[in-house]
Amino acid sequence: LLAAADTIVSSRAFAQRNRYDVEANRDLIGLGAANVASGLSGGITTSASAARTAVVEMVGGRSQLASVAAAGVMVIVLLFLTRPLETVPTAALAAVVIGAVLRLIEVRSLRALWRIRRSEFLIALATAFGAVVFGLLEGIVIGVALTLVDFGVRRVRRRRHAPGLRDERKAGGLARAVGSSMAPVYRFTGALYFANARRFRDGALRLIESRPRARRLIVDATAIPDVDATAVQMLADLVDELERRGVALVLVGSAPSVRQVLSRAALDRIFPDHVSDTWEEALPVRSIGVSERSGLWSG
Repeated sequence: LLAAADTIVSSRAFAQRNRYDVEANRDLIGLGAANVASGLSGGITTSASAARTAVVEMVGGRSQLASVAAAGVMVIVLLFLTRPLETVPTAALAAVVIGAVLRLIEVRSLRALWRIRRSEFLIALATAFGAVVFGLLEGIVIGVALTLVDFGVRRVRRRRHAPGLRDERKAGGLARAVGSSMAPVYRFTGALYFANARRFRDGALRLIESRPRARRLIVDATAIPDVDATAVQMLADLVDELERRGVALVLVGSAPSVRQVLSRAALDRIFPDHVSDTWEEALPVRSIGVSERSGLWSG
């Protein structure tokens, strides 16, 4: 459990820092294969190392060749340099690791959590405190438990949909969107949070890839009652990705609570330029309606 959590967290953290995508399933498959090979050869449990990855990033490593070079250096050290290195103080080696890992502490991200949602900021502090005081595994358990409690509380308190938007859809606002591929409509049902933010992003990009003529992606947000900090960051990254493809993203019918979160995030890339009150504002042309519920496409 600890190895899997460390691997996924480390891979996503460095992917976000360097703006590339990772597949958690592929990481877990690789981790499992490495542990099987280690067990069969009499080795120890393997996992990702945030400290070593940070050192590689610090010296400019950008590919698997860095790992190959590190393995080669390790072989040389084991064969010829163990006796000279035994006189090096452990504190000196610890200083190298600490100096590299300090770069992973992003105060800016904590400030963003404080602005977007105080409960998530407190969960981050509690998780860090638990990891330092009780241990890494215990800290992860504390973070997961508090996150589930926070999600349950917000689900109970949630207030659905912006006023008037449901009536507008009944009156044919969304129906007028059907007919062209220039501005497809993407509908997602349910709260947008850390567990499904990646699914939302992948679905939006698949829709745009299937509509090469699209110049605007309309997100029907009437059924998205809440977003968390992870979803806000995902939306900001999605806006950038779509703009590189020449596509503008517009959220239509977002609930007041969603608007408040986007506003507190202070992300000009999302709010208010990419938020619309009515279908007339968001739909300069007729478009195709597509919906998604829990990651499954429907007609």
